[in-house]
Amino acid sequence: MNGERVSFVGVKARDFVFVLTLALLIACLGMFSFVRTRCQPPEQTVPEPYSILVHVSGCVRNPGVYQLPANSRVADAIAAAGGELAEADINRLNLAAFVSDGQKINVPAQAKPGESGLINGLVNINTADQKTLETLPNIGPTRARRIIEYREAHGGFGSCEEILNVSGIGPKIYESIKELITY
Repeated sequence: MNGERVSFVGVKARDFVFVLTLALLIACLGMFSFVRTRCQPPEQTVPEPYSILVHVSGCVRNPGVYQLPANSRVADAIAAAGGELAEADINRLNLAAFVSDGQKINVPAQAKPGESGLINGLVNINTADQKTLETLPNIGPTRARRIIEYREAHGGFGSCEEILNVSGIGPKIYESIKELITY
């Protein structure tokens, strides 16, 4: 046999050791891969808030602060406050708009015939039409439209200072109109 040792049905010992080592290596790699995938932490996701708080005011049955599920709409907030009153003008609100935590939704009253958004000589930023808003200093057609769009999107203004959230109205313009407006 020329000095070579034979074991197991004609397989040389070194070939057997090589095959055995290769099989063990494959088994170890498979086990390592299995353990690694099973032990990885789950993907980190940021959970949505379970609920939000919304202040509903104006022409609703029960004004106040309400806890609503996340992704609620303006219509849900009004319903939580007992629904709108007969004098409410909900058509000036976007009832399908999502509400956000801490938001105030003011349900405006319907304008009475001949009412132009003026109350005791002050321009009501929640009820004034575009022409009436344009009577304010530094408020032209573009800013007047933005005021109307903002109040429709946010359910009206909860304070005069909130007009500062309207694009194009900064502290200087607010100073020039603050004594001329109401909400």
